[in-house]
Parts: sequence; C-alpha cells; structure tokens
Amino acid sequence: MPSLTGDWVPKYVRIANHIRGQIIRGEIRAGENLPSVRQLMASWGVSLPTANKAVAALRADGLVETRPGSGTVVIQPPTVIRGGHERHLIVHQSKRISASASRAEIIESGLVPAPDDVRAALGLDEADALALCRRRVKYNGVPRSMSLTWAHPEVAQLEPRLLERVNLPDEVVTYVAEATSRTRDFYRERVLARLAHSEEAGYLQLQQPAAVLVAYHTVYDTEGEVLTYEVSIYPPNRVRYEDEIKFGSD
Repeated sequence: MPSLTGDWVPKYVRIANHIRGQIIRGEIRAGENLPSVRQLMASWGVSLPTANKAVAALRADGLVETRPGSGTVVIQPPTVIRGGHERHLIVHQSKRISASASRAEIIESGLVPAPDDVRAALGLDEADALALCRRRVKYNGVPRSMSLTWAHPEVAQLEPRLLERVNLPDEVVTYVAEATSRTRDFYRERVLARLAHSEEAGYLQLQQPAAVLVAYHTVYDTEGEVLTYEVSIYPPNRVRYEDEIKFGSD
C-alpha cells in the first residue's frame, strides 16, 4: 500500500498528490486511465468519500476528466512547474530531469559574456567577464520553457562536458558540485512576471507583446557560495507554477 505518512495532510490530498506526481513524471500519460475509485480504496485503505475527493481534487486541477463508459482519464494539461525544493526532490526520486513526455534542446553551451545579474551572483568583478552558460528549450509539443544555467568559468575546465551542446543525464548543479568537490546546501528562488524579450519570444514561439513568468534559481554550497544561477522563462497558458511547503510548529 502507498505510504500515507504525514498526518498534517488530509488523506485525500496525499492520494491526489501521489497521483499528481505520477502524471507530472509521465508515469501516467494523457489518455490513460487512473485506478478506479474502488482500486484506490483498496490500495490506500481509505473510504469511498475519501477516494472520491482525491479524484475530484485532480479534476479541479485540470489533470483528469471523467468520461462516461471510460472512467477517469488523464488529459493533456498545462505543464506543471514545481517550486525549487520540490522540483529537486522530484528529480532526486525519479532520477529524471524531464518528464518522459517532454524533450529538451540545448541551443547554446559555452563561455559567453556574463550579464550584470550573473556577474553579481557568481562574484565576477570584471565588466567583460565570461561565464559558463547552458541555454535549453524544453518542449511538450510546443516550447514550454527556456532556461539559462550559469556557472563560474573555471568549471568549464574542470567539467568540459558542460561545454557540449548535448543533453546530459543529470542537472548542471550536480556536475558543478562534483567537479569542484562542493556540497549543495540550499536553494533560493524568486519569481516575477514581465513582457518577453524579442529573443525569448522567438525561442518560445510567442507573438509579442506577451507576458512571461521568470524564475531566478540560485543554488548555494555549505559555505554560502553560489554553485549555479539559473533563469527560467515560462510562456503563458502552457505551464502552471506550483509549490508545496510544510509549516513547522512553533
């Protein structure tokens, strides 16, 4: 039976979260059926009302729909973008950096002039400083995000694979941490909305003016130094941004 640990979360929410994770990771794909309510009752050891509430929560999220004669079927929703700490947890648990239904294209990888925010994050003092940059566009039928992951230029010598325009089996921060013998410790994220720049609109196939969601992700080591600095750009109506945090008791 799947785990129902975490008494602070209602049982139907735990069930819905578990299934939601399976959908996000591509383990249950669009067009496939969810387990029936009776199967959920048996596998989770819950009552009929609880199982029905879990399915209703997934319907409210736009992840599934109930079709007469077919049961509850996963539909093709906007891609769910998880908050920082939960995204890293999903990557660690699934051993995949992208859902199986998506693909990614590395469109730039090398040492390039660092913008002001990148120089500040990585501690590069020179105005013309270079930084290691990997630019990636993810697709799920259409472009669903573009990201630029930045690291200190010295990493390019320590881990030359990051200079190649090929998809790698792990996150950039993992290679940076291993190459520099440092341990990632915490993650900081800030999110804002703005109009897309012309280059972003081109990569994301947007007609300007178009609003985009921009997330800035910074990963720090145990000494408080930056390992990687990433900027992710999400187009409208193709993603839904979610996060989940447990509040500690005082």
